[in-house]
Amino acid sequence: AEDNELNMEIAEFVIQNEGASVTKAWNGQEAVEIFKKSRPDEFDVILMDIMMPIKNGYEAAEKSLKDAGVDVKIKVDGTTDESDEIGQQTMTDNLVNQGYNALMLSPISDSNLTASVDNAKGKKIPTINVNDGLIAAADYFVGPDAYQNGELAAEWVSKQLGDKGDVAIVIGMAKAFAARERTAGFKGWIKDNNSGLKVVAEQNADWDRQKAKELASTWIQQNPDLKAIFCNNDDMALGVVEAVEEAKAD
Repeated sequence: AEDNELNMEIAEFVIQNEGASVTKAWNGQEAVEIFKKSRPDEFDVILMDIMMPIKNGYEAAEKSLKDAGVDVKIKVDGTTDESDEIGQQTMTDNLVNQGYNALMLSPISDSNLTASVDNAKGKKIPTINVNDGLIAAADYFVGPDAYQNGELAAEWVSKQLGDKGDVAIVIGMAKAFAARERTAGFKGWIKDNNSGLKVVAEQNADWDRQKAKELASTWIQQNPDLKAIFCNNDDMALGVVEAVEEAKAD
């Protein structure tokens, strides 16, 4: 379930590239209705965007679980600044102290939630590490292959540009595993496939939308032949979109 057409197109491309079929929903409520009408074995996995109209991903997941007879309460917390490592640690510690039965964590960096996870382990609260940073002490990891993310992004950009042109990379936080791997995968695909894509600029924006926008604005002015900008996450990508629109660039 995804309400953004471009995100949907990319997600569909990635999933189908792995040999799976896709059923699309454009909001959380539509996803819930499709699931309710499905056969018991029809879907192997359901992917939902967090921010969607009508029902967001968490609301839709909670409703689907309750409809299936699972009594669950989902609390969602997050920092307004994706570089606020200390703020995220404080929020996680608060969840541990409130006695939740399990924690699903997407750390900003590889180290900022280590102490919080140790605290959770001491209280026998299981922790699930998803995306971005890696928490060595977490009980489980659920997430994509970040290097492959970068490869698939490069492949998609190559197809859009006819495998030639200048491209740039907006990198997330240097301390985050996903940022390093997505960037390496993107550049690795170009090298391994003798692609005509040429990376002419790359710089960290630390998951920050405004920083990404400023970087993109500078690159567009400095590189008139720039054809595409790959971003390590969606928030930075939105900043780049703003820069492209303001520059009236193609």
